[in-house]
Amino acid sequence: MVLRCHFRKCRVFAKGATTVDVLLKPFWLPQNAKLTIFDGTGKQIWGPFGHEQNNPANTLPLPIVSGETMRIEVTVPSAEREFVQLMVARVTHGYRGLDVVNGQVIQKAAGGCNVDVVCSAADPYRDQARGV
Repeated sequence: MVLRCHFRKCRVFAKGATTVDVLLKPFWLPQNAKLTIFDGTGKQIWGPFGHEQNNPANTLPLPIVSGETMRIEVTVPSAEREFVQLMVARVTHGYRGLDVVNGQVIQKAAGGCNVDVVCSAADPYRDQARGV
């Protein structure tokens, strides 16, 4: 994983990842600051997030982004820069099993070997089904 940050921009890159998400802690934005996140292509955009997301825990978990890259951008008037508190506390990257559609995580199906336990095809597995 690669994390490159400059004052107002940060790029998180996890080679081969299918999803990337970030926890910001501390997180605190002044009144006129805005934070926006993008996927690697710039086609998926979340935000802007603002001072309305400030909270007593000083954290902001960012939405899961499809692909191996997340870009984080902050815009803030120069008079308020000293009040911005942002740090990437955790990066999570997925490599299988999830798709992201419109910011929502969708679990991929396991495949064609699934048997619905209410069907007669599951009769040999009744004990196991009760155990679940």
